[in-house]
This record gives sequence, C-alpha cells and structure tokens, in this order.
Amino acid sequence: MNLKLFRRRPAQTGRKQRFKRPGVSIAASLFFASCQDDGRVTVDLVTEPPANSALQQVVVPLLGVEFRRSDGTTERFEFRQSEPLDLANRFGNDTLRLLSNEELPTGNYTGVRLLFDTRNADDAFLIDRIGAQRTLTLVSGEYAAISLNIEEDESSDEELTLTLDARLSLSEIDDNEYQFEPFLRSVRTEDAAELSGLVTLTESCIGSGAIINEPAVYLFRGEDVTPDDLDGEDAEPFATAPVLNALGGNPSYALRFLPAGTYTLALACAGQEEDPSSDDDLRFNVTVNIELEEGKAVSRNLSAR
Repeated sequence: MNLKLFRRRPAQTGRKQRFKRPGVSIAASLFFASCQDDGRVTVDLVTEPPANSALQQVVVPLLGVEFRRSDGTTERFEFRQSEPLDLANRFGNDTLRLLSNEELPTGNYTGVRLLFDTRNADDAFLIDRIGAQRTLTLVSGEYAAISLNIEEDESSDEELTLTLDARLSLSEIDDNEYQFEPFLRSVRTEDAAELSGLVTLTESCIGSGAIINEPAVYLFRGEDVTPDDLDGEDAEPFATAPVLNALGGNPSYALRFLPAGTYTLALACAGQEEDPSSDDDLRFNVTVNIELEEGKAVSRNLSAR
C-alpha cells in the first residue's frame, strides 16, 4: 500500500515531520525531532461481518484514528488518503495494523475512535445480494472506552486492538439506502481474552423453507442480563459474532479481543434481523454467565432449545 500518515496537531517551532512509506499494512511511522517525553502507541483493527451475509460488499473509506483525553482534547492520526475497507469480505483472525509505534503526547486518554472519509460520498457504498449498488451514508461513531495514562518524562508503550462490529454498525434506511455508524470496542492487546465454543442448533432455530436463519451470539456486560438487540433501550450488546457453519459441519462461534470481566452470553437464532436503527424484537434462545480473565481463552458450548 502506498498510504502515508500524518498527525493533525498544532504546529510547534523546531519540530519537523518525516514520513515513511508503509509496507503491507496501513501503518506508517512519524517522528518529531523534540518529542522525547511522548509515549508510543500501536493500534490493530479486526472486524466482525454484517448481520446479512448475502451482502456482497460493504465498503467504507478508513481515514485514521483519533484519541480523546479526559479533558476533551484530541490527538488525531490521519492517512494521506483513505483506505477502502470491505467489511463484507474481511473478518476472521486477520488483523490490520493502523498505527505502528506512533508518538502519543502526554495525557490521560479515555477514548478512541476510527475516522472515515465523509468528504467523498461515492467512496462509501454497498452492493446488495442481487449486485445492485446502494447508497451508504457514514455517521461518526462514539469513542470506544480506553484507559491510557501517558506521563511526562516517563516512557510508555501501548498496544491496542480495536474491533469494528459491522452487525451493530450497519442499518437499512430503505431499499436504496443504508447507514453506517461504527460500533467499536477496544482492549490492550496483551490483556485480551477470547471466548469460543461449539453450538448445537435445533431445526426450529435454523429455520426451513423460505426462511433460513443466520444465528449469532451476543455478549453483554454483567451477569444475568436480559438480552436485547441494539436499539437504544434496555441492555445493549457489547460484542457479537456469527455462528459459522450453521447449516452443516460443526457450528461454532468465536468472540475475540475482549476485556476481562463478567458477561452474559446469549444466542439469537435470527441474527440476520439485527438493525441498529430499530427495535428488532430478536428472540434469544439461551443465555449463560461467563467470567473472562486477562489474556485467557475460555471455551463454552451452547445448545439451542
């Protein structure tokens, strides 16, 4: 890739920016001649697919990453040109490096979000199941919570992994238009936990005839949570993932790059009905409590009823 990265920050006397051409990732390095007290940050991105697997492409132009301090000020990293991400065709274990050992000035950072290019409307688009191109409107997403404290005169190296969940980001406005509002979570890479397992699906859960379901798992913060779809009310999902091989083989799921904590895990048979802009009245088939520890992988099988 021939992308370059620059930092949008106030100009300071005596500081010169030098750019390096990135390799196979988007990441590029920046250096400031007098920034000896700044911390360093590396950021990777993984994605989860849209709820509707029949979508052929969901392309969003990624422009950079923005960090927010507790006082509301921000530090922004932007690429020289946006990088198109096809969210319908990139998920799994692949990671995309966005920032590599970049300088991050002192401050108490509480949020991070992705930046998308909203200046060129045609750079964002969706190809539906019949091959028709649809309008895709980009909406700025919320900051994912982080806790990074970069102190003066102390070196600090942080590595984060961001997960962009397209299931909770993509809404169908009408037959010709969709909206993309990025739903993001973040975790220190070395602290990330993982949850996976096999799923036993009943015929009623999978569906038959004209209605074939695409089951998905939903993860909620806290125990004994009554699960709900993303609709701005009641419990809101923290993470989701599709049940793979739902129509044959060994159905399974994997939720990656999770913070440690107590969660409620739920199975939705008709996961394809998720639309963040509406109350979809999803039926959750089974719920279990899960405890995740830093850096640990947990296996938990599920059986639909």
